[in-house]
Amino acid sequence: MYKDTAKAGQGKGVFLRCAIPSDLFSGYNPWTFSPVAACPRTPNVAKNVVEKTLQKTRSVEDSFVDTLVNKNYEIAAANHPFLLEESQTCARLLLDKLSWEALGQAVVQDHLFATSSATTAQSYLRAIRFRLEEAPADLLGLLAHGDPSTASYSLFYLLIQRNRLLRELLEEPVRDCVLDGIEQISRADVLDFFEDKRQRNQVLSEWSDTTWRKFWGNTLKSVLETGLLHGQEPLRIVLAPVPAPLRSWLLAQNDELSLQLLLDPEAYR
Repeated sequence: MYKDTAKAGQGKGVFLRCAIPSDLFSGYNPWTFSPVAACPRTPNVAKNVVEKTLQKTRSVEDSFVDTLVNKNYEIAAANHPFLLEESQTCARLLLDKLSWEALGQAVVQDHLFATSSATTAQSYLRAIRFRLEEAPADLLGLLAHGDPSTASYSLFYLLIQRNRLLRELLEEPVRDCVLDGIEQISRADVLDFFEDKRQRNQVLSEWSDTTWRKFWGNTLKSVLETGLLHGQEPLRIVLAPVPAPLRSWLLAQNDELSLQLLLDPEAYR
């Protein structure tokens, strides 16, 4: 069931109407906090900082970064929200030199995933392949053999690289809030951000409403499942240390920027 909400764009003279699934945030218990101002739709302060930071923190020699980062909006990036256990299984088998073709047979014949449907299993594998196929072996190792927190953050890091909309959500409105010392962001502002992206991009505007709702819905759910955003209304922005193994790996890649996108408090000092 959906309900329509309308909100006047702040400072841009635009009017946005979003279809919000009432059950999108079901299963997430809101926290109680002291009253804090919700993050406004400020100019893209963070985006400007990100563009400058990229030049300093990501060496052009780090070719895997260029390969890993998906600069397009692709439906495959958010067909499913997270799939942590399934991704860990695939990462372990890939490190054991199993090919993607062999994995495709195994998910059907050996029931690698916790689903009785071969069609669903194959859909999971396509999503996982899109995320993991370009990942370097040492990052796959963190996903496959890291503790639960390291594995979760490692997968989310890969999602950030592969899902442009997710990356922009964290780079722009969420990061703007952190830079401004604001601890939460309203659900309406997040949805306005998504709709603004759709209106400005030809690829997104050509998708059906159903495809678009699934895409941004799964994008947002991935942030909630990782715990970087928490609650229902407003969404609390959760800064927490990135697990040490992944943090060390990112620093070795000169990728301090991703520590900010993963909301590591040390990265903002």
